[in-house]
Amino acid sequence: MNKLISIEIKKVFKHKSIFVILLIMTIFCILNNIIYKNDYTKTGEYKYKKHENIEQTIASEEKNLKKYNLEQDSDKYMYITTKTKIELAKIKRKYKYSDWRYIKAQDYLYNLLYNINLYKLVDKNQEKLDDNIKKYDEAINNYNDNNWKYFVRKDKIIIKNNISEVNEKLDNTTEKQALNSLQKQKKELENNLLILNYRLDKNITYDDNYLNRALEEYSMQKEAIKKYQKKKLDYEEKLELSNLKQNININKYIIDNKKNLKQENTINYQLRTILDDYELFIVIITILVASITIGEDLNKQTIKLMLIKPYKRSKIILSKYLASLIIILSSIFSLVIIQLLIGGVFLGIQSLKQNMVVYDLATSKIIILNIFIYMLIRILFKLPMIIIILNVSFALNILLNSVIAPFSISMLLYTFSEVINTMAINYNIKFMKYFITLNWNFNNYLFGTLPKYQYLNLKNSILIFLIYDIMLLGIIFIGFNKKNIKNV
Repeated sequence: MNKLISIEIKKVFKHKSIFVILLIMTIFCILNNIIYKNDYTKTGEYKYKKHENIEQTIASEEKNLKKYNLEQDSDKYMYITTKTKIELAKIKRKYKYSDWRYIKAQDYLYNLLYNINLYKLVDKNQEKLDDNIKKYDEAINNYNDNNWKYFVRKDKIIIKNNISEVNEKLDNTTEKQALNSLQKQKKELENNLLILNYRLDKNITYDDNYLNRALEEYSMQKEAIKKYQKKKLDYEEKLELSNLKQNININKYIIDNKKNLKQENTINYQLRTILDDYELFIVIITILVASITIGEDLNKQTIKLMLIKPYKRSKIILSKYLASLIIILSSIFSLVIIQLLIGGVFLGIQSLKQNMVVYDLATSKIIILNIFIYMLIRILFKLPMIIIILNVSFALNILLNSVIAPFSISMLLYTFSEVINTMAINYNIKFMKYFITLNWNFNNYLFGTLPKYQYLNLKNSILIFLIYDIMLLGIIFIGFNKKNIKNV
């Protein structure tokens, strides 16, 4: 058996097509890593985000300002609005797009600038003007001093005052609908206050960085999850709730531990999704290997040379099948090595020390895994798809006296599998739960995740996979044993 397997492996690697696919995969890997190297900063921010062109904004608003006459009542408020926009833009242009002072200028300075212009140029109220100038001077001093905590504390005071006002209304309201609305408003304010305290405790600025993004996502997700409480959920809502729970807990872990788990331009991130990113190449190799090991032998009638030797047909087909599996697994291993080498050159290897953090919905706990263990789990959970495609390709090569047709049909199965799955999900077609394409990716259940298609569960998917696998293996072995080789 070992000799037969060895012969089949050597036969496959004599074909240039295998090396061509591996070469294309390597080139794709190089390009992919170059893109992540060049298009992202060292901390993982995308370099080419679209930003406001400040100079263009200033020029445009100065042009608009000339259209308005301060002496005309209809133009007064448009004049001061435009003037305020110009002044704000001139402050913003001092800072980088990622700086909190650029990001929060609208929130913290616009109203003060507007009020100064309003009481100076239109309403001409010296007392209010002086009050706003005093507030603005205090704000701009803290702004220029990079004192973001000053503004957070001011926000806290405003929210606490708003909560007091809501509490007062609650005490004086008896109408049920109004009470519900006020209670909802109070919860939102309390959540905002909690986030501000969290920001101060964890020292998270408003800068465009991974910590601020995680905190803002955490805040929105905590607010979004409330609508699912005390409510009977349909499957789509359960799916949304499970995703929210995962994201909330991962973002909280990022904030608490100050670890940039979502940074894409790292070799760690590339290894996490390696089989998803390079799935097409592995599928092509799978179908190609089946075509070489069994298809070509039948098509070129070289199979007769093996049949005249003292080997049983079952042993011949088994050796071909096992050789194919070995080559496919070797290709996946080669892909990992290629990514490690190329990723190490372009992205560095420091991130390999960082563990993979996932939230297990089944146990409601954070799980920390070594990146290679996590990658191995995802590969193993993806293998059922590869095995089914291999089996289909083997069966078609035995049943059809052709090399092109089995290759084409196998590729069509893979290509349209996503269309089939999407149709089943979108139209909620129950009987499609028996389709193999909906069941062959066990990653859909990893760490207690709910599958997108509501009629699936892990036990049934394993059962359906085994049924299809056994059926296809039966076609392969019985078909080969009964095939009239003389007429091939």
